[in-house]
Amino acid sequence: MKSPRQLLIVDDNPADIELACEALKECAPSCQIHSVEDGVEALAFLNRRGSYGNAMHPDLVILDLNLPKRGGLAVLAAMKAGPELRRIPVIIFSTSQLS
Repeated sequence: MKSPRQLLIVDDNPADIELACEALKECAPSCQIHSVEDGVEALAFLNRRGSYGNAMHPDLVILDLNLPKRGGLAVLAAMKAGPELRRIPVIIFSTSQLS
């Protein structure tokens, strides 16, 4: 049996994470959703460090650009610089009012 798709949501707003999870559970109920709240935690998850040592690599990352500790662009750059992480598709979003 095929394992469920793994999805990582990186966002510091709990309401945005909850909304995304609700929408994703409706359209992809078998998807396993993980979430982290900042760029440092995202890279720890992706690189399986610390408490994320047993984490599976996600099949997709939904990445907010405005993150604490390490911004979304820095996370994206780190992902695309590594041979193992660069193949993971990334959807970038931001709820910022700034243009």
